[in-house]
Amino acid sequence: MRCSRLVILPATVILWVACGGGGKNPAAPNNPPSGASSMSASIDGTAWSAIAVTARNANGVVIAAGSDAVRTVTISFAPTAAGAQKIGPNSVALAIVAIGGQSWTANAVGQGSGSVNLTTLTANRAVGTFTFTAVATQGTTPASRQVTNGKFDVRF
Repeated sequence: MRCSRLVILPATVILWVACGGGGKNPAAPNNPPSGASSMSASIDGTAWSAIAVTARNANGVVIAAGSDAVRTVTISFAPTAAGAQKIGPNSVALAIVAIGGQSWTANAVGQGSGSVNLTTLTANRAVGTFTFTAVATQGTTPASRQVTNGKFDVRF
């Protein structure tokens, strides 16, 4: 089961992000209305807040993506309860940061590292924090991106 998740999860995230996701667009990203999803972080030390956030919980995998006009941050993990999950080798959790047409990833095949700390998990909501170092995909510069102080509160 772990092996199939390692292969299916990255492909699912890429397809889901590429196809969009019918997300919510809160009126004020730093103070979203009650019931709206939110996501924020620092990317290479610069504050970032999503203006559109989408999330799904399907087959035990939570995928959350937030974007502004230029940058998108995606995290994916397979929670069974609140707690920390590592991003990196032998993990089903992964993270992606995309800026313009370039992307950086932290995943189970040895690229990058980080963690997702889930504080709340219900049938229709996930809340937590994340941090990761993502490695450049082919031809992308710089070689890595640091995403820190990540927070998410998503509904599905």
